[in-house]
Order: sequence, then C-alpha cells, then structure tokens
Amino acid sequence: MVTKTQLLSWENEKIKLKNNQMAEQEKEFLASPFCINIRENDIKITETIWLEIQQIIDAIYNDFTYRLRKEYPKITQEELKVCYLIKMQVPVKRMAEIISKTSSGVSKTRGRLYEKLTGEKGNAEKLDKLITGF
Repeated sequence: MVTKTQLLSWENEKIKLKNNQMAEQEKEFLASPFCINIRENDIKITETIWLEIQQIIDAIYNDFTYRLRKEYPKITQEELKVCYLIKMQVPVKRMAEIISKTSSGVSKTRGRLYEKLTGEKGNAEKLDKLITGF
C-alpha cells in the first residue's frame, strides 16, 4: 500500500524533474543563436519573429502568455512584447531600439507596467523580477 508521504515524495520528484528540464530549456534558449541575434544585433523584429518568440517562450515557460493574460487581463500586446524581451534578457539599450524608445523611456515603461500589473508603486527592476519569476 502506498502511503500519502510516498505519493507526495513522488510528486515532489516529478516537480523537481520538470523544473530541471525547464531550467535546461531556458539555458539552451538564452544561448541559442536566435536569442543572441535578437539581444546583440540590430535586426528588425517582424510580427513573424514576434510570433516565434511568443511560441518559444510559451513552450519553455509553461504557457507564459496565457498565464500572464489570465493574471493580468489588461496587459496590451506591446506590453507583452516588453515582457518577452525581459524573459530573453535583452539589455535596456537594445530593448529601446526594438520598441523605438530611449533607454530612459524603456525604464519608465517598465516601471509603469509594474504599477499597472500589481497596483503597487514600482520600478523597472521590480518588473524584471516579477516577469523573470513568472
């Protein structure tokens, strides 16, 4: 007979394995030529590329877009793109180029987005932490 403790132990092991797999997928994605090219090169991101970014991020981060929209239904498509760039660890300067803002404009946008999502006063770093852990 299987005890409740054994069942919980097995469930914990499954969760650990899934988390390890997700961490490995994230590591591979962040080191991929696709991700590096977006982070480091001056390429225009088309809607097709945005869709590919979304699909990859959703696959790695357990339906990230769906969960984010469910938790924060007022998030716009442009705000989602900022969240994708945060997930991809795109530097602020490059993020500014991608979304056609200044670096300080990007930081303000991220701070405002944190406030919109949480209802609390925040800044860019708080949004980054929220999205990174989401």
